[in-house]
Amino acid sequence: MEIKRTVWRAAKTGILKIIFPAVYKIEALKPIKKNKLIFVEERFEQLNDSYALLYERLERTGNYDIRIHYLRNGFVSLKQQFKRMLALVKDSATARCVFFSDTAEVFCGCRIRQGCDIVQLWHACGAFKKWGLSVADLLFGMDKRDYMRYSMHDRYTLLTVSSPEVIWAYAEAMGLESHREIIKPLGISRTDRFFDPAFLTQAREKFKRLCPDAGKKQSSCMLPPSGAGLPKPAQVMRWI
Repeated sequence: MEIKRTVWRAAKTGILKIIFPAVYKIEALKPIKKNKLIFVEERFEQLNDSYALLYERLERTGNYDIRIHYLRNGFVSLKQQFKRMLALVKDSATARCVFFSDTAEVFCGCRIRQGCDIVQLWHACGAFKKWGLSVADLLFGMDKRDYMRYSMHDRYTLLTVSSPEVIWAYAEAMGLESHREIIKPLGISRTDRFFDPAFLTQAREKFKRLCPDAGKKQSSCMLPPSGAGLPKPAQVMRWI
């Protein structure tokens, strides 16, 4: 088992640290296509909701050559993963911007060319759990050396988060303490739809259609009892 793990680690390192950087460097000799944008879907067969509204708005302009790469990591064979990641590396070398919404390793060995932005539209709001380097080497975390060896977080040009108060958590978890300037509290792309009046109207109409009796009911939310230092006891908020 240890031999198999060692062989796999050597192969992975060779691909990510030698082959992909070499391919990227060669492809980067070509000029950047200023209107070329790439969305990277790590696992799913279709774009996840972190991309939905942004993709629609960009496509609607008709000004961009938008490409989508479905890596399907964990769902296809290693051979297929290699082919898909290699295709992404080649395509990205002449792109103006590459969007991610989850952790990836594909560019961990590549020196991203000037003029290309790597944007991480992180899929989660706030910091409800510890992850990445915050749990490395713990019972449920990955090996810290492996994490640092294959991390591409320092390749980002921009990492969007939900608010200034959570910047510290992302900096810690992603090893970006010395690159905090790239972490911007611009909001989360995944929640953009919640501020779209057309989407909200459509969602309400669908809910009414599926649950016609919902309008006749009253919903209550009970807050937990107050703790030390809180000014008020439990409260009941009602929506009709």
